[in-house]
Amino acid sequence: SGEKDIGLVNHYYIYRHLDKHPDAPIAIVLPDQNGMGVAWNVAGIAVSKYSKKPALAQKLVEFLISDEGQRVFAEVNREYPTRPGVAAAPQIPAAGSYKVADVPMSKLGSERSATLDLIEAVGMP
Repeated sequence: SGEKDIGLVNHYYIYRHLDKHPDAPIAIVLPDQNGMGVAWNVAGIAVSKYSKKPALAQKLVEFLISDEGQRVFAEVNREYPTRPGVAAAPQIPAAGSYKVADVPMSKLGSERSATLDLIEAVGMP
């Protein structure tokens, strides 16, 4: 019982903050929402057709999706790697240890306005 301050943030912000401030009174909670699972988002990369250096941009894409690039991404940013065999940072919950909401990526954009309305209605900044 009682009241607690909460915030909706990506997990990696919490873990990067805890890296610098291990005694900070913060923790991550992965709510199940009565079986719905936790919200998620993705990081992506692409080469713009307007790139002045598409070959160099493509090399960056290739590095970031490589085992080494995913290892750096996981260790430095506390993101989940997408490559099989590349380990996530040990601080973050293991993938598969919680349920992820089954929302098609194609709906994320169309649900944005309603989601922001709901966040505002419940009093979150």
